[in-house]
Parts: sequence; structure tokens; C-alpha cells
Amino acid sequence: MKTKKILTITKIFLSILFLFIFHFSYADVATTTATSTDSITIHLQIEGSTATLFSSTITVSACEAVSSTTPTVNAYCAIKQSGVDNTWSLYGDDQFVDSIGGVSNDYVNNIYWGWFSNLEYGETSLNKHALSSDEELLVNFGRMPLKISVSTTTPEVNGTTTVSVSEFGFDSFWNGVWLSSASSSIDIYETSFSTDTNGNYDLLATSTDSFSIKATKSGFLDSSSIIISPVISPEIESATTTTEIVTSSSSSAGSGGGTVNNNVVTHNNIDTSKAFQFLLDNQKSDGSFGYSLYTDWAAIAFALGSQNSGKEKIINYLKCASDTSANITDYERHAMALMALGINPYSGTSVNYIQKIVNSFDGNQIGDVSLVNDDVFAIFPLIKAGYSSGDPIIQKIVAYIISKQNSDGSWVGGIDMTAATIQALSMTPSISGVNQALDNARTYLSTGQQSNGGFGSSFSTSWALQAIASLGESGTNWLKNNNNPYDYLYSTQQSDGGLEALSQDINTRLWATVYAIPASLNKPWSVILSSFSKPVDVVNDITTDVALNVGETSTTTLILEATSTVLVSDDLALVSKPIELTVLVDADKEKKANDNFPVENEKLSSVGEILNVGDVTGTSTQNNSQLASVIVGQNDSVLFSKMSTVVGFSLLVVLGFILLML
Repeated sequence: MKTKKILTITKIFLSILFLFIFHFSYADVATTTATSTDSITIHLQIEGSTATLFSSTITVSACEAVSSTTPTVNAYCAIKQSGVDNTWSLYGDDQFVDSIGGVSNDYVNNIYWGWFSNLEYGETSLNKHALSSDEELLVNFGRMPLKISVSTTTPEVNGTTTVSVSEFGFDSFWNGVWLSSASSSIDIYETSFSTDTNGNYDLLATSTDSFSIKATKSGFLDSSSIIISPVISPEIESATTTTEIVTSSSSSAGSGGGTVNNNVVTHNNIDTSKAFQFLLDNQKSDGSFGYSLYTDWAAIAFALGSQNSGKEKIINYLKCASDTSANITDYERHAMALMALGINPYSGTSVNYIQKIVNSFDGNQIGDVSLVNDDVFAIFPLIKAGYSSGDPIIQKIVAYIISKQNSDGSWVGGIDMTAATIQALSMTPSISGVNQALDNARTYLSTGQQSNGGFGSSFSTSWALQAIASLGESGTNWLKNNNNPYDYLYSTQQSDGGLEALSQDINTRLWATVYAIPASLNKPWSVILSSFSKPVDVVNDITTDVALNVGETSTTTLILEATSTVLVSDDLALVSKPIELTVLVDADKEKKANDNFPVENEKLSSVGEILNVGDVTGTSTQNNSQLASVIVGQNDSVLFSKMSTVVGFSLLVVLGFILLML
């Protein structure tokens, strides 16, 4: 009887042991499957109703959306591994988003989280969508995306390309559709044009300079950007070449304005007094020039004129004008306009424009990562507002700008942005790489000068002259076929004092004139803008790079400059002198129960995620009692495997003890 009992217990023991071994074998296979699945790199963009929660390239590894499913590389994994807080609901084997970054589905107003893959509307659960390499994954709440297309990216100079903008919406049957986006804006550098009722706009190419365009509309997400690179038609290029040959052997200096009389070359410049009068004749009664674009650039030109009623009117207008823009380049240009007229950009109006600019810094660059103009135009107001080449924010922005320089020395492949960037980088000569970048840019600028002395248009020529001045050179020495850039500007000034042909619309002529005045006076923007000190209550930019690796501890030192008042609250404490805060990051500690992805994929993208100090770097606000702790999670499957090991071993010990007792 005892032998039979022992055999029975032995069978039970072996059965349990078999199940235990099978469990661990299965766990090992599952883990191997998850880690052996190739990771996929995508661009993930998470957009809340009012702000971007995440926008970066991310490498996604396989994860289990449901405990019974095989690990795959899917959209659910991407969101989980983004580091942004998220919650989910499970329906069968489908995972649906409840909230991301604290933004929850609005069941009252029927606003829910949705997603797009390469602008194709997603109609499955996120865990059912397998990712593909270089995919553009958009996860959005409330705001739908815009889509932009053009008839050609290489229109001929003086020709047009048709820009079409579509907006995503739903038809009467709640089917997702793309609709023509009437009255949306097409943004080109610092100006915008509106589409017609069919969502179209015929864009005129005026020079060979490449430029970037994108579509924007209130309540929608901005479209991606498209680069337009105009070309000269073969007929025009041939005619230009012939003209140069004839001109070079003729007593005439061509169309630039320089003239040859008895071998003596006479050069000309625009009449700035007439140019100022043209502006005064077209100034609105409220002091503006219509659109903020023209008003801001006119303010910069007026800064160089004598004190007059027109100047006072524009000063009063700028001090009282309400701010309705959402574009960082508008903030930058407006700050420059204020500073040119001696108005404090921190406190001279109801808006702190410097803070607006700083808030758009993501730790590496300003604003849109696909653009460089917002970085270039941030340099002018920041350097003139108390920031210096020694500030991390300036060093980062400059490094980013340099990284975007083309091999030919240009930026965005054109004279305009190259000239603007030369002016910006000339303000930070001590930063590494700047001088070489300026040398390469000057070479590009030189090759772009045409036989009439200009650089393709009065707009490009004006900025080129300011760039030349910022390099410490004189435009009079930049001769091409006996013409210099001033000669070219002179040839475009009309009898009423304005530049460009009388047949052009008034806004184009105003724009050209306000550009030409500083250029003709050899005044780059760095000279025109007044300098202002940082207010004592400004907390300088806080940036850091934190590398997290399994089993390692990272130490990060953060420098804060602040006021003489200590504030004890849920906001960042401000102190009388710089403080070094050392943050220890222990990558072996547990972060959250629902973070089921490997720790090596965890990345803290900004100091706001480390310190939880509120809107210092644009991240969500949390109580600063968490200031000194950063906890990084472990893979749930690893934790489960460790727990199973303990339980299994304990079970073996108990069964062995029972056998010994029998």
C-alpha cells in the first residue's frame, strides 16, 4: 500500500515537474520570439487637441498587446515605447486607446483618439496594425491632418505651380474622406497665401531659389512640407547667356545700373528718402501696412529713418496689436520688429515673444524639425535679448543650423535662406563650425551673383547685401560685369520711390521696398535690432541628454539661473544663483506596471520628463515633489519569468519534502 502511494505521488510529482519545465520552455520561446523579431524604425507623431505630445523618429521592438498573442511590432508597441503616459481598453484581442498624455476620449462630444499611417486613415485597432520601415504614424485627437500636393516641384521661373490642399473629414455615413480645404493657408517662409474654394492656389515662381511650403488651417494639423525648386527655361537661359556675351564687349554695363563713360564706371544706389516717402504714402491710418508680414518688415526699415509721424504710428500700432499667430516664425519676425523700434520683446507688449520662442525649443532646435528658417530667425531676437554664444540653447540651435547646410554651401538650396543664415551665424563666430560654414556660404553666394550685379530678384539681392555687410565686406566690391548689387536695386526703383514694376501689386512693391532700405544702407539685422537684457525672473533654457542603459546609473547635472526669490510651490523653485541639480537615474528600478517594453528602448527626450517641473520645456505639469527621482521600468515578461522561477522552485522543495515524509 505504501509503495502504491509512493508511486502515485511520484506520478503527480513528475506531472507537475513536466508542466513546470514546459512552462519555462514556452516562456523562453516567447521571450526569444519577442527579442528576435526585427525592430522597425518609424516616425511617430502624437497630437493632442491643442499640443504635440510626441514627434520623433523611434525604433520600435516587438511587444505583446494581449497576454495570449504572439509578440509583434505594431502601432500599440510604438505608443507604449514612446514614453508618453497611455491607458487602454481591451475588447477581445483588440487594444483601443483610452488616453495618451492625460488626454482622454471625450464621450460627451464624441471626440476620440484616431490614427493614420502615411496619411491613410486607420480602421483597425492599433495592436492589429503591423508597422513598416520608415512609416509615418500619426495618432491624433480632435485635430485632423491636412495634406498638400503640387502640380510640379520644378516650375519655370515666372511660371506657376498649382498647390492643392485637402483636409480629412467624414461623410454623412461616417466614412473617412479627404475634402478640398478652402481658405487654408500656404506658408512660405514669413508669408501666407489662401487657397480658393477648391483648395487650390497658383504659386508664382519669381527666381531660381528653392523654398519650402506647407499648409496650415485653424483647427487642423499642419501638412508636411514640400520643397519647390524653380528652374530657368532653356529659352530664357539661352537668351541670358547671349546677353552676357554681348554686354561684355559693349560700352554699356547692362541693366544693373552701372554705366561706362570714357572707361569710367559710375555706380548707383536707391534713393532712400524716396523709398521712405513711398512707405509713408501707403501706410494705413492705424500705422500698419495691412498684413503683419509687411508691417513687421516695414518697422525694421522705419528703424533706420528719421523720427517722423509714420514711425511713431507704427510704434503705437505694434505696442497695441493683438497677437493671433500660432507660427513660431511670426513670433520671431515680430520680436525683431519690436526690437528694431526699441520696444522690449519681453514686456513691451501683452505678449512675451522671447518666451514664445524659447518654449518652441525641443532640446536641439526650434519649431518644426523639417524646417531651418525657424531656427535661423530665432538667433536674431535671442542674441539681442540677453542670450549669448555660451548659452546651451544658442549652441544647440547653431549646431542644428550648421548640420542643415548643403554641400554647395547653401541652406535650402537658395540665395534667400543662405543670406539670412550668414547674417545669423555672423552673430555667433565663437561657436565651433561657424567660421567654416560662413566661408562655404560666402562661396555659394558669390557663385549666385548674376551679370546685372543682382542675385535673381530685388528680394534676394537685398538679403545678399545684408549678408555681405555682416561678413564685414562692402557690396561695392562685389562686381559682376561692372555691376554691383546696389546697381541692380537701383534699376528696380520706380519714380514713386517704391521698388519693382508699377504693374506689380502694392503689397509686393511694399515688401520689396522695406527689404531694400536696410540693404542699401549696409545694415544687417544684427545692427538694426536694439539689445535688451534678460529679466531677472527668466529661467534659462534647461536641456540635457540622458543615456539610459540596463544596469547603469546615469548622473545628469542641470544648471538653473533664476531670481532672488525662493518660491515654494508646485512650480520650479527659483533661487538667487545658479544651482547644480544632480539627478541619479537607476535603470534597474521599476517604473510602471503597464510599461511592457524593454528598458533599453526607454528614452527621456527632455528634462521636463526627468524633473516634472511643468512647462519649462513644453512638457506636462506635475508636482515637483518628484523632482529628485527618475524610475525606469523593466520588461513585464522578464518580471513574470523571475516570479515563475521562484514559485516553481518553491513547489519542488515542498514536493520533495512530502516524499521524504512518506
